[in-house]
Amino acid sequence: MRSKNKMLSLAVKIVLVWSVVIGMSVSLYFQLEKNRDDYRELLRQDILHEAVAHFDNMVVARSWNASHGGVYVKAHDGISPNPYLRDNVLKTEKDETLIKINPAWMTRQISELSNKRADYYYKITSLDPINPQNSADTFETEALGYFEGHKEQPYYWRMGKKGDGSDSFDFMGSLIVTKNCLACHAEQGYVVGDVRGGIRVSIPLDEYKKSMVFMDVKNGRNKAVFMGLSLLFGLFITFYLWRIERYHKEIGRLTEGLERKVDERTRELDEMNKTLERRVGDGVKLNRQKDEAMLTQSRYAAMGEMIGMLAHQWRQPIAVIEMGATNMLVDLELELDDKEEMTRQLEVITDETQALSKIITDFSSMFKEESAKSHVRPEELVDEALSIMQSSLEQHNITIVKQYSAENELLLLSRELFQVYLNLLNNAKEILIEREIVEPKIVILIEEQDKEILTHICDNAGGIEEAYLNKVFEPYFSTKGEKEGSGLGLFISKSIVEKKLDGLITVENGESGACFSIHLSKEEQ
Repeated sequence: MRSKNKMLSLAVKIVLVWSVVIGMSVSLYFQLEKNRDDYRELLRQDILHEAVAHFDNMVVARSWNASHGGVYVKAHDGISPNPYLRDNVLKTEKDETLIKINPAWMTRQISELSNKRADYYYKITSLDPINPQNSADTFETEALGYFEGHKEQPYYWRMGKKGDGSDSFDFMGSLIVTKNCLACHAEQGYVVGDVRGGIRVSIPLDEYKKSMVFMDVKNGRNKAVFMGLSLLFGLFITFYLWRIERYHKEIGRLTEGLERKVDERTRELDEMNKTLERRVGDGVKLNRQKDEAMLTQSRYAAMGEMIGMLAHQWRQPIAVIEMGATNMLVDLELELDDKEEMTRQLEVITDETQALSKIITDFSSMFKEESAKSHVRPEELVDEALSIMQSSLEQHNITIVKQYSAENELLLLSRELFQVYLNLLNNAKEILIEREIVEPKIVILIEEQDKEILTHICDNAGGIEEAYLNKVFEPYFSTKGEKEGSGLGLFISKSIVEKKLDGLITVENGESGACFSIHLSKEEQ
């Protein structure tokens, strides 16, 4: 039943597609036909405008002639007087013969001359001509009859045939009687405003027919191309729908198999869910053990580095104590009884012993776990870290530039933040030593913004390679050799800042080196 429904649905889709294709094809077919008809009409209008232009030129010449009451020209071969015009010849004082040319005779002379030189045909005609040669033929009679019944219409035209059988455009413009016309035609009973006759203009259609043939060929080609594309489009969509139907069948078959597999997996998952809580607990416990191991490893690594730095701090007071004790022993052996000198030596030994005691106290609290938050100023923790690193920094001539502008305290686990500062400062020191920077420098900037306090620790060691910028906080990633770095310092620092201090730590390359930034929210007042 489902298969029959799918086949019916496919058939309906195909019918709809072909209906759309056929509808579009028919619509475009009629649009192309309309374009062809519009083009044909445009050509007719062009021909009409051309005929009107010829007619208007002839009318302008006639009007000029009529406005002067006719013109006279010298008699010569090729021109003869109008036999139907009275007083058409005039003798001058020099016995020269002048022939009078009225508008009608001028129009005929120009028409005959033009008809000999071009394919165009001109003729002045009338239903009641004075000159029988101006009698109207079939088209001209038809046009003049139209003008008699439609005096408001100035033009009449139609497509016709010339004497040689070729196509032509026959046009006639009406000639309306004016006051100047009555000088010759008043005796025929005309009054101003009557249709006296017309001027015919016939235009050959050879060039226009070529344009029309070209348009017909182009139109036919466009129809063929579009019909072919429509057919291909319909076949493509039909094939596409058929392929989709095949895919649906295949998907249906695969879905049935997948449902069986899902049922089997669901049963397996039900069985696994029974032990999921225990397994999740084991996994969480294992992850905690891994985190604790990584943290312990980091603390041990940091402790090893601190012991190295503290060794520098211890050497100087131990050397002073040793020197003072040696001097006292020498004085005793020489039996020198200089109580003031011995007192001074004992005071030096006492001072140095207290300094050692303070260093040991600081070291013992360095990695001590905190159970409660306390108020602290970030610069105090930075200075504490710098005091531990002082000997190592001085030994390598590393300049420390401090810019503190924050005024508020932070409420947090201070020893955790101290370890982060110590890690970042130690990393900056090591990269400066490793790259043998000529004038090594570490810049520490602590600033306060609206809702947070920022600590920037920057060096001038040239920065971190772009390929490593996104990896420096990953566990076990280190640009040092395996024997020199654990790859956990920055990872632990990031974990402390984000998980224990609710802050953010970032890194970017500045103008002269890498710059680590710690963002910590200020305590709500």
